[in-house]
Amino acid sequence: MHDDEDNLKAAIKDSRGVGNFRSLFINNRSGKADAEKAIKIIPVGDISTKDEFERIKKMTLNDMLSMHRAQEALSGQTSGDSPGFGDLDKITRAYYNNEVVPMQQDMMEINEYLPAALHIEFSVPEYSDLNPRSED
Repeated sequence: MHDDEDNLKAAIKDSRGVGNFRSLFINNRSGKADAEKAIKIIPVGDISTKDEFERIKKMTLNDMLSMHRAQEALSGQTSGDSPGFGDLDKITRAYYNNEVVPMQQDMMEINEYLPAALHIEFSVPEYSDLNPRSED
């Protein structure tokens, strides 16, 4: 059993170049009877799985945007669910006010421990509602 595992690991490690990864070895030592069902392998090159791949790609995009708490319009990505990005100025202001400013406030807490000459400060961009000059 271990010889097969070692041989397969060596074969995968030694293969180089495009198209050499036609198979993948996964050693699931859970011992559960349904372990094969827990792992789903989708051959990306297979045309019949294109719809599945597109669905996964869309979910990944949404996961990345959610993780970074960003609007798709600010990332330049589109999920295809909406015809356009909307008002980029409003989206930018909302992202700055709701996401960037709280992060900056958290970062500025270090100022309590720094001498005044080393304090961290952030300027407020012109487009922000928080900028008093933006209301002119």
